[in-house]
Amino acid sequence: MQFNAHQFQNAHIWGNQEMTSVGWKGYYIQGGQRDDMRFNHFQIDFSGAITGLGSDANGSFSIQGRLNGNTV
Repeated sequence: MQFNAHQFQNAHIWGNQEMTSVGWKGYYIQGGQRDDMRFNHFQIDFSGAITGLGSDANGSFSIQGRLNGNTV
């Protein structure tokens, strides 16, 4: 994924937006097998903190981490 600075042109008004819940879905590949996953709650805050709750074929999970700004 390439970082696109134009996506953030209006970032200065984000703090004025109401909280919105958006479902995310994706997949991971482990042992050559693709497994779907869904996030019911996923957030990245202004400091780069990442938190989320989700589920996959193995059950429910939570994640947390920090966006470091490096892109490939």
